[in-house]
Amino acid sequence: MRELTGELPLDEVRRKAADWLASQTIIGPHHKLLMTQAGLRQSQAMLYFEVIRILCGIVCGVLAYLTLDIYGNYSDRSIIVFSFVVLGFLIGLYLPGRYLKRRAKKRKEMFDKYWDDAIGLLVICLDAGLSIEVAMRRIARELVATAPVLAEEIIITVTELTLLRERRLAYLRLSQRMDLASVKSVTIALIQAEKQGASISRSLRVISQTNRQTRISLAEEKAAALGPKMTLPMVIFFLPVIFVIILAPVILNSDFL
Repeated sequence: MRELTGELPLDEVRRKAADWLASQTIIGPHHKLLMTQAGLRQSQAMLYFEVIRILCGIVCGVLAYLTLDIYGNYSDRSIIVFSFVVLGFLIGLYLPGRYLKRRAKKRKEMFDKYWDDAIGLLVICLDAGLSIEVAMRRIARELVATAPVLAEEIIITVTELTLLRERRLAYLRLSQRMDLASVKSVTIALIQAEKQGASISRSLRVISQTNRQTRISLAEEKAAALGPKMTLPMVIFFLPVIFVIILAPVILNSDFL
């Protein structure tokens, strides 16, 4: 009977709306993880972020109301005014989150840029007889000038390796913070190697070669796709110039002018 009366879909919509609101507030794990991925780990960062979101929403709502008041007479249409104010408020709430996502994405790109180099250095250090903690600390010290994001994440991982009871949690947290396929493959290899007592350097060497081949394949795909992408600009910008260069002397030396 509930399915026929439509109560179940309504309850489902309410549940999804409640989950979405919870994920968009300060208690939501989505924003907490996003803040961590963006490099904002201060204790009051979440509170400041929520205050900025609310202030931005209020400002956008006020701007929407002032825009309607200046460019149109909608004082007698309260529904339109309310709708625009609510829309402005929601846009204001969305913009800080969008900025946070862009910052997290940029930080991941900066991390991934030197990740393969760090894995290669880690393999060299492990082959030299260093432990995983000492090797990672040495790599962070060497790359802190060129790759500060990578060095920061490695130092955090080394600290968690020494503090946490289960070492695999430190690797899993690194994978969650970066959320990259290359990082996940390395963390899985490290967890499995420590669990089974296998050689960590051998596993990392195989992963490093695989990542390098993947990068080469991506570069080859981009190079192969460059030709079709250049066809339209060449037709628009190069061919008219070539026609002018070829035909201009003929037209100027002819008897038509």
